[in-house]
Amino acid sequence: MTSKAPDREGTAEQRAAELKKLTQWKDRLEKDRTTLLGMPEFQRVMSDIIARSGMFQSVMTGNSMTYHKAGRQDFGREIWADLAKVDIDAAHELLKPPQR
Repeated sequence: MTSKAPDREGTAEQRAAELKKLTQWKDRLEKDRTTLLGMPEFQRVMSDIIARSGMFQSVMTGNSMTYHKAGRQDFGREIWADLAKVDIDAAHELLKPPQR
């Protein structure tokens, strides 16, 4: 006697409902990014995070620290790219040196 494996994907209605939830979440996240990019405080914080990621610095150290630095750069670029999808001009402003 063989038993049929349970359907891990769910019904078509369940998949459609999950897709709708995911789409709504992504839309909300994009709206949140747009709202936050309009706030000078958020821009200052993000500019600092991006600068500390070392996006524009060499990662070469001659040892395994190179991989750590490369990972930090990648994460900084990922953050910046997410913000650039919402507002490219505001994202470019984050790359400018801070005014003191």
